[in-house]
Amino acid sequence: MKSIYAPGIYDGEQYHHNAWLNIQDNTVLSVTDAALFSDQLIYESGTLVPGFIDLQVNGGGGILLNNDPTVQGLKTIIQVHRSLGTHELLATLITSDDATIHQTLDSVETAIEQNMQGLLGIHLEGPMINSLKRGIHFDKDIHVLNDQLLKNIQSRNLGKVLVTLAPETVDPHIITELKDTGIIVFAGHSNATAEEAQKGLQAGISGFTHMFNAMPAMLSREPSILGIAISDRNSWGTIIHDGIHVDPIMVKIAIEAKHINNIILVTDAMATLGSDIDSFEFNGHTIYKENNKLVNHERKLAGAHVDLFTSLNNTMNIGYSFEQSLQMITQNPAKALNLYPTVGSLKNGAKANINWINGAIIKPVV
Repeated sequence: MKSIYAPGIYDGEQYHHNAWLNIQDNTVLSVTDAALFSDQLIYESGTLVPGFIDLQVNGGGGILLNNDPTVQGLKTIIQVHRSLGTHELLATLITSDDATIHQTLDSVETAIEQNMQGLLGIHLEGPMINSLKRGIHFDKDIHVLNDQLLKNIQSRNLGKVLVTLAPETVDPHIITELKDTGIIVFAGHSNATAEEAQKGLQAGISGFTHMFNAMPAMLSREPSILGIAISDRNSWGTIIHDGIHVDPIMVKIAIEAKHINNIILVTDAMATLGSDIDSFEFNGHTIYKENNKLVNHERKLAGAHVDLFTSLNNTMNIGYSFEQSLQMITQNPAKALNLYPTVGSLKNGAKANINWINGAIIKPVV
């Protein structure tokens, strides 16, 4: 039991001034004018806000999940992101062979059963993608999952499961089957036409992974999957806002078209984040960090070296308020996973995932 004081407490929807946030059993009990518990923490400045949520984390702390799909690997990645303000995440596996997928599923299931703090579940980014938009994903590993592995994914205790696939490369019944068993399906690494993307939405796709990246351009007479992703307000759209993957002007266009309530900022973070390494191996090739830009031997972008607090500030820099920008890394991803307000808020009954922000300084509290 603990009471935490701050000049400002933002619960995700409203401010409480000069108030106390009371926590019991790692759960928000209330926000009050006076402390409820003798164990107290006092901040003389700054604001308490909900912990960030990232739906796409490939690595951190020198670890890439594809290279180290173990419980310890997951723990290291989660600890690094927590230190940067991200309290909950989906561990993300880039397109892999079935053996690596199985090993990762084993580790995630073990971690979930151990109640590993900060792990919401798994994001399988591939292997059911389009080789024309594969990015750094290896062509040899791109394939439609067999029925046995699909059923394996559906039957395990993996927490929240998000699958990114290219709708034009799979039968719509696969999308519907995944959705009907509680798996969240996003479209990405896709060369789909607008019509193919719409069919994917009808089959059960509920969002689009890193819009603009690994998608065809949007043209006046062929809007493509990108046009559907930006214009559809009944689905989610994730964006890597590091100033590298998408020009800030395009980020603003996407937010204005799709609406703030439907945009989620993700990092697509790789092993370099939270570490002092400047390169790492992926599928036998070296990924290099050059001025916070990650590239492979073909000079293709290879994930990102950015955290969500930086993404929040980048979004404020293009004209959105602190509260609007925060929504894109707290409330919106929580709603996409059907977890709000248990996570993504500081409302009564929410998990006590708390960040203290004071200008350019951020620290996780609990």
